[in-house]
Amino acid sequence: LEAVVAQLAEQVRALAEGQRQLQLQVQALAERVQALAESLQQLWLQVQVLTEQVREIAAIQKGMQGEMAEMKREMKGMKDDLGYLKGRDRERFYGESASAVFGRYLRNIQVMDKGKLLERMDKAKVLTDEEWQEIVDLDLAIEAVTRQTTRPVVLAMEVSWVIDSGDVERAVYRAALMQERGLPAIPVVGGKELLPDAKENAHHHEVLVMLDGRISDKEFLE
Repeated sequence: LEAVVAQLAEQVRALAEGQRQLQLQVQALAERVQALAESLQQLWLQVQVLTEQVREIAAIQKGMQGEMAEMKREMKGMKDDLGYLKGRDRERFYGESASAVFGRYLRNIQVMDKGKLLERMDKAKVLTDEEWQEIVDLDLAIEAVTRQTTRPVVLAMEVSWVIDSGDVERAVYRAALMQERGLPAIPVVGGKELLPDAKENAHHHEVLVMLDGRISDKEFLE
């Protein structure tokens, strides 16, 4: 009997020790869960901070995109203004240097007063409002006679720093308005550079091209 009691007492002690170990494990697990919960809370706070930073970056990026778009508009405006000023400089050059630029092939060279030119054209055939404005917008009209044949000519000239097809087409149309009213008009474009499509267009329409004061198609003035 004593042996049975001793065995039972040992089993009770073992059960008590097992319970104590289980309690320790449960406590450790609870501590780990608490630590995990705290880590998750910290992670959530970090995610919130990161989300706010992302919002701020997105707002800054949006603002920068707006500023970049504005800068592009301003740069385009400056480029257009510079192109306009360069074109006006070329127009002034050809207007002031007409006798020298064209003197090799023409004589009695005169830059025409557009007001008088308009009256002359309108008298020959009434101009519509649109046609009148086309001549108002013409850069230069130069009257002269050819040196070789003394043939009278009127140069309907469009001037740009960089000559494009639009310049060619305007010169052709405005020269045609003059021709319809009996003026011996020749379409002319002048500038510093000539775009490839404009070169092809000028050749097709027999437009006199002048680059930097040099005539490329002299036969038009013979």
